[in-house]
Amino acid sequence: MVSVPSATLLFFLLQTLLCTQNLGRLHYEPIKDRHGNVLLVTVREFGSCCPFLNAKWIHISKLQNQRKSLSTPEEPTALDVLLITIQDVLSYQQGSLQRLSPGLYLGYLKLSSSVDQIKVLVPQKFPNVLCHTKVRENDNVSR
Repeated sequence: MVSVPSATLLFFLLQTLLCTQNLGRLHYEPIKDRHGNVLLVTVREFGSCCPFLNAKWIHISKLQNQRKSLSTPEEPTALDVLLITIQDVLSYQQGSLQRLSPGLYLGYLKLSSSVDQIKVLVPQKFPNVLCHTKVRENDNVSR
């Protein structure tokens, strides 16, 4: 019988292999392909000092061009789907780091429903904040 390591052990092994404690922020949506492969995407910005001593970095556009020749458009792999959606993932992460200016806000839920799911809609500029409107600059709440 094959034993499956726990998620904590896999997380620790990944940290050890990459020589880092911070793997980045987990993207809210896993990437899946038709073969059943699932990618959990984490995004992290590196400064000028890179912890990977023997790593070779290439630009995303160069990687995308190399992958175009290898994949078939009718059955893209999970990596192909990631490379297609990488700009959306990066813009989501950058948008989720933005903060609202100080003040008093009124938040509200905006829902979109279908037969099998309910979605909470959020502003495109602030994907980590519910829909809101600014009431005033002063954030004090009084009677």
